[in-house]
Amino acid sequence: MTNLLDLPEEVILGIANSVDTYSIVAFSSTCNKLRRVASQILSAHTANKRAFASLAAGSFTTSDWHWFGDAHPSAHLQHLVVGDRGCYASTMYIGAMGDQYDCDCEEDEDHIFQAKQTMIQSIPQLYGSRITAMVSDISHSLYPIVGNVAQTWSDKVKAGDVEATVLLLLARCPNLVTLKMFQPKEEWSTLFTDIFNSMTANPRENRFFSWLSKFELTGNGCPLTPFFANADILPAFMVMPTMREIKCTAIEGRNCPWRYDSAISSVTRIDIEYSDLDAACLWNYLSGVEALRNFRYTFHTSCSFDQLGWTPRNAVLALQRYARKSLVFLELTMEPDDYELDQKFKTGEPFVRSLRAFESLQTIRLDSMMLFTQLINPERVASEVFTHPTSKILTSNTPAHHVPATEPALSFEDDFWANHFEGLQARRLIDFLPPSVQHLEVVGRLLEEDARSMFTGLLELKKERVPHLQRIHLVRCGRLSPRTSEICTKAGIIFSCD
Repeated sequence: MTNLLDLPEEVILGIANSVDTYSIVAFSSTCNKLRRVASQILSAHTANKRAFASLAAGSFTTSDWHWFGDAHPSAHLQHLVVGDRGCYASTMYIGAMGDQYDCDCEEDEDHIFQAKQTMIQSIPQLYGSRITAMVSDISHSLYPIVGNVAQTWSDKVKAGDVEATVLLLLARCPNLVTLKMFQPKEEWSTLFTDIFNSMTANPRENRFFSWLSKFELTGNGCPLTPFFANADILPAFMVMPTMREIKCTAIEGRNCPWRYDSAISSVTRIDIEYSDLDAACLWNYLSGVEALRNFRYTFHTSCSFDQLGWTPRNAVLALQRYARKSLVFLELTMEPDDYELDQKFKTGEPFVRSLRAFESLQTIRLDSMMLFTQLINPERVASEVFTHPTSKILTSNTPAHHVPATEPALSFEDDFWANHFEGLQARRLIDFLPPSVQHLEVVGRLLEEDARSMFTGLLELKKERVPHLQRIHLVRCGRLSPRTSEICTKAGIIFSCD
């Protein structure tokens, strides 16, 4: 009987190429000869992982991901069908699916484009049977799909279809860590939807995304023609055991359900920008998170200030219920140029309720409006509501002409806002912030009286109410007098303003 070590190294190399990478590592630790053979495979594997670390496919109309135009993953497809180790990409960008096979970026030249087209056309002739076998193997492991999907899928890959190719790469991408999907107005085909849903049908025991830890979903966030991505696909990724970070930009969700058990998601960070999720959707998603540590939400202008289900307030209530002990970072802000004050709350209602229930919250970044409440009996309520495209909510309970003579006179802009926004009152930070807070950042314009109202009692009650507070930073707040900053300084708090 022939011993493995008696075979030529070329034959051993051919045998070793048929096993997975993890087996090669174990194979290399047996003896010097097999280590020498295995090192050739591992070196090539490492070089390919470095060269094909990221993959872009589809049409992109955003520069946020450094891609613009149309891209076809032809090189990755070729490596997939030639070797047996799957797709090497650790980061995948999936754009809107189109029929163009243009260049990967604007700098690509015509000869590169022609070479890419030639490669796409040659793949079916050289590797047609290999593609058919791979698609058939994947289809058998998917959740049951109606119709002869495998044959259609295989034919589309051979024809160079971007959607079908992306699905094949997703299914054979064992190193995928980050998945970024750009989904504006364009709709996925029935084939893509059915197969993608099958791949994520059982996310807790998923064989296709075993290393995926970061998922980004992006719509077209253009203010003039926004096309929001559908938030309904988020839960399947949130419950994957390896998932830790979810980032969403320009997404929309209306009463999206949570189909899994509560506190099952291991996600520790959620970033939501320029998006519109209703209260029901937000509650459902947060109910599934076990130990959320970072939550960031930049609101879209469609949030209505007069609705009982206003999203910022419900976000705080949901976080207090499901992440009270684990949350460390909280940010609730609006886009700088997106404020439209159409209606005010009912009298006596705060814009956001107290944060004192949080037990581990250390860093807080809030829009200035979150610190206000509606006066029950305002002395004077503005007879008109002014909408300014670049403004924040501004308040003053003291008319401009009642400012003490020792204080600097209000500028024209300060005086303008002081006379247009009455009936709102700033809350004391010591009644609002949790005892664990260390850093506070307030974004948005504040008048002198508002800032002083917030700092009231800080000197006397800091050790009792907010003993760990070290720094307060105001962003775009306007001009404040030295007397206001002295309150923080005397309380042992670093104060900065810009």
